[in-house]
Amino acid sequence: MFNLNSRTKLLENKWYRVFLDKITNNCTKIDYDFYTIDFLNDSVGTVVENKKGEILFVNSYRYITGSLSLEIPAGSLEKEENIKKGGIRECFEETGYKASFSDDIFTFYPSNGVSTQTFHVIFGKVDSEIEQNVFDKTETAEVVWLKKNEIIEKILNNIIIDSLTIVSLFIYFLKKGEIGFL
Repeated sequence: MFNLNSRTKLLENKWYRVFLDKITNNCTKIDYDFYTIDFLNDSVGTVVENKKGEILFVNSYRYITGSLSLEIPAGSLEKEENIKKGGIRECFEETGYKASFSDDIFTFYPSNGVSTQTFHVIFGKVDSEIEQNVFDKTETAEVVWLKKNEIIEKILNNIIIDSLTIVSLFIYFLKKGEIGFL
């Protein structure tokens, strides 16, 4: 559908690169400048449930929105790290909780029109119900457990606004048969 004529790297950091691609639409023969964000590593998010059916969240400060954001524990995979190990690491770093995860992985592309970002979601259970206070306070302001009705209320009232979290929770509840369609 498109022909890449040239690529110029505009920026690179430890997370991503930004390119200006000169492309041609093969159907219309029209040339375009197309800016792309190439993520260097995939990311993993963890939906972790406790024995009460509550879901684990982190409350993290986000510079872009200038606010705290309720999110599932998530982050970039390290080089050569598999999805499950990365999820275990991210969950522990951000919350202090150790969790066991199933082999069920859901993968999606949050911004496939402009970036190569790949986000994997894994689903698990917390290993210990003991409240944890050992987590990376540079990443997480607070660790929170929420019930399903609280989660839905916070999404509908624009309190949970992170799209990666919202999609991950939607898939989780859908897989559990807890969301129906009219």
